[in-house]
Amino acid sequence: MCFVIDYKDSAPKIAKRNIVCYKILDNNLVSICFNFQYEIGKTYKHIDLVATYEWGCYNAYIEKGYHSYIKIYNACYDNKVVVKCHIPKGAIYYKNKERNEYVSSQIKIVEKCVL
Repeated sequence: MCFVIDYKDSAPKIAKRNIVCYKILDNNLVSICFNFQYEIGKTYKHIDLVATYEWGCYNAYIEKGYHSYIKIYNACYDNKVVVKCHIPKGAIYYKNKERNEYVSSQIKIVEKCVL
């Protein structure tokens, strides 16, 4: 999955506090796109967020990072598990307001959500 950054809001942010967010995983807590195994209660290591800008394009793209949703209702997906997460204080992140998404350099999986 590729995270899109709008040129109007292309500056990275640093989390001043833990930011609540949500991820979609399968029933075994494996990510849908990258087949990455997550565990409840674990904080995942720092990933450098690299924004790629294309000439003549108004957007930038980030390939690697921890993708999540701003609101729980954006994370609802048929036959999938939604987990509550935190972007930890001090982590670098980008926000896409139109898609209601974050991409961050770190993430902590907090708990499964009951929908």
